[in-house]
Parts: sequence; structure tokens; C-alpha cells
Amino acid sequence: MDKGGEVAAFVGKYVNCDLNFGGLCGNIYKYRGRGRKMIKIEVKLKKQPEKLLQNTDKKTFNKLDRILSGLEKWQGDIKKLKGSKSVYRLKKPPYRIIFEYDKETNIAWVVEIDLRGNIDYGRYV
Repeated sequence: MDKGGEVAAFVGKYVNCDLNFGGLCGNIYKYRGRGRKMIKIEVKLKKQPEKLLQNTDKKTFNKLDRILSGLEKWQGDIKKLKGSKSVYRLKKPPYRIIFEYDKETNIAWVVEIDLRGNIDYGRYV
């Protein structure tokens, strides 16, 4: 099955943000704190997540797309990793997504996407 155009559009949504119409690439609003302050977040992929999305089947691809859309909205089981300043994990069975969130630039860099048993959190502390 050839899904090259679909993967390019999906990956482009998170990587080549300047090429999208209106700059909508992963920009969302995040509510933080009691004041419900709205913060724009941009999601970008590093090499491992990008290759995983290019080499996965359509069903897995669609599931990961929904999970990353939730990350854009800061939804899901997101927790900061102990001992790190800016590394978080998003847990959505059976996947774990490790990402670095920079508060100053409001960019979330997805570092790794893998199955539950294959993630080593110690590498990111």
C-alpha cells in the first residue's frame, strides 16, 4: 500500500510548519493553571518518530495521528519525567510518546514513539 502523499502531509504538518496554509501546523491552545491562560503549542518530530510514521501501516498511522493531535491540545495522560526539566511522556496504550517541551518557544519536540515495553525512560533523565 502506497501512502506516501498521506505520510508526507502528516509529517509535514508537524515538521515543515512554514509550508502549511495560515501557519496552522500543530498550533493549538493549551489551558494552563486556574486563570485558563491560552498558550499556543507547536509539535515537531525528530528523526525516530518521523521514520516510524513513514514505515507503519494505515491503522497504526491513524491511531498515532489521533494521539499526536491530542498532544497538540495537551490532552491525555501527560506527565513530566522525574529528574528532568523539560521532558514529558504521553501514555496512550499501547504506545508511549516521549517529548521535550520548551515553555519559552512553546514547541513540543517528539523524541521517541514506541510500545510500552520498549521505552527506556532512564535515557531522558
